Amino acid sequence: MDDTQLAAVLAEIKDDLGTPPGTGQDARLTALIRSAEYDIRSKVSSMVEFVNDLNARTLLKNYVRYAYYGQLDEFRTRYGRDYISLQVDYV
Repeated sequence: MDDTQLAAVLAEIKDDLGTPPGTGQDARLTALIRSAEYDIRSKVSSMVEFVNDLNARTLLKNYVRYAYYGQLDEFRTRYGRDYISLQVDYV
């Protein structure tokens, strides 16, 4: 994901979380986005497209949301099937 795409996803996530400007969360959220991107690409495919594939983008945003609140175990339980669906799409 390039910097432009990252900025777009960051803005969406901040809006979804209701994070007000100037709270200093950008670095933390950016790290979570990078972590989500790595996790999804390593388990699905290195070719996952987060810009045009709305399923992949939604999974990434949900990963970040759950990680932000310290609930990655819950995320993995709820969204494990989404990883499998993406794997099918990228085979």
